Amino acid sequence: MNTVSEIRARLIEDERGVIIIEAAFSFILLIFLFLGAVTLSFVIRDCYNIQKVAREGAREACITGSIESGYNKAMSSAWLYDLEPDRLTIKFDSQHTGNRNLITCDVTYRINLFSRTFPQLVGGKSLFDFDVHSKATFGWWDFS
Repeated sequence: MNTVSEIRARLIEDERGVIIIEAAFSFILLIFLFLGAVTLSFVIRDCYNIQKVAREGAREACITGSIESGYNKAMSSAWLYDLEPDRLTIKFDSQHTGNRNLITCDVTYRINLFSRTFPQLVGGKSLFDFDVHSKATFGWWDFS
């Protein structure tokens, strides 16, 4: 009959497969960390790109004096920066005080986490959605 100490000693001596199990757990952890970093890089890229969309839309509206032209420029910039138009909201605000004119472009983009890194796993849907906002204001003085 085996005692507890004999069983424990036999288990400690038999370490076959322990390294493979440790490697498997380490590999899984590294894959999760890598895919998390890739997902975070997509989020940072989208945040940076909506800032550029807001800036270009406000600038175009300011230069041309047309909100519609600014909206079209913002939408074409969003396409250029690979932002999905159905998750994008672009609003303009115009302020006129005396000879000073300001145009503000407010861009909101709904970010879907893991929809780019795991599209098949999540069925093209997101596990967690959140909105990112950006504003840009351009102005000019009319002295005519």
